[in-house]
Amino acid sequence: MGNKKLMVHDFIRMKQEGKKITWVTSYDFPTAQFAEAAGMDMILVGDSLGMCVYGYESTVPVTMDQCIVHCEAVRRGAPNTFVVGDMPLGSYQASDEDAVQNAIRFVKEAGVDAIKLEGGKRVISRIKAILEARLGAIRHREEQRNQPNSSLKMPLQLKSQGPRCSLLKQSHQRFQALSQRN
Repeated sequence: MGNKKLMVHDFIRMKQEGKKITWVTSYDFPTAQFAEAAGMDMILVGDSLGMCVYGYESTVPVTMDQCIVHCEAVRRGAPNTFVVGDMPLGSYQASDEDAVQNAIRFVKEAGVDAIKLEGGKRVISRIKAILEARLGAIRHREEQRNQPNSSLKMPLQLKSQGPRCSLLKQSHQRFQALSQRN
């Protein structure tokens, strides 16, 4: 779609029109440059960077600071692409306030367009709080991926991120959150 950065309303329209939305996971400046040059619609900076970049056995040790550094690099490499930052374990589980503060860090320090949280019903209040702060949020319903005792290993984790992380779910959540507020 050219060099104009797509926004949430563009993704919703594309989904309604049955158009494919292309995205890739990236953790660094050069890969983000390649992704933008290739015309990707969206880039996810996943907490899977812990395994892919740092060699951890899981995503559990990944910190906010690590995620922000990688999101900053991706944003610089792809200034015209929608970038989603993945909130690591411990950055949103304790409270709605923690979720909002860490989402704000992603936007202010790394320039992301949206953040991604993992979980089902247990993260709905976090998403509502983030949306009320006027930030974008995407829910990934994989319940076990960031659990310390999870038996899931990297290939399955990466495979599971596909269609479950959709902007259609984000728009539905935003609609629900705004409807309940009024």
